[in-house]
Amino acid sequence: IVFALALIFGIACVCKTYEAYDGRIAGLPNDHEDYVVDRTVAVGTGGASVLSFTISTLCSFYAGMKHKAKAKREHCCQAGFVIASWIIFCLTFINALIILVLAFDEENIIYPEVVWSALVGSILSWMLMFGYSEMARRG
Repeated sequence: IVFALALIFGIACVCKTYEAYDGRIAGLPNDHEDYVVDRTVAVGTGGASVLSFTISTLCSFYAGMKHKAKAKREHCCQAGFVIASWIIFCLTFINALIILVLAFDEENIIYPEVVWSALVGSILSWMLMFGYSEMARRG
């Protein structure tokens, strides 16, 4: 459920980032009402998405650790999934934090492609961690 919320927030953030970017390219001033609303909604939904993806990934990791402790054997790819997930999670989390920090300055232009990369990385990280959890559960 938390993953679904994170995905919804992430897609809303990307949409509002596109609208803010288009307004910026069109030459809207920083204090224009539409630009301010788009930017504020993008920052809010982006922060909620980062928080939700972090919670869902960490919950999947916790579930995998609990299942691994009870398992009689370990799947061959289990370690690879968790290592890949943690690497992608860390890189994506740092990327998302940099985007959020830069978004607080009204002069900075946030490119939608960068937000897409954070969203796709978060989804991939969660999928790998969920795969680890499922392998541990079946082990």
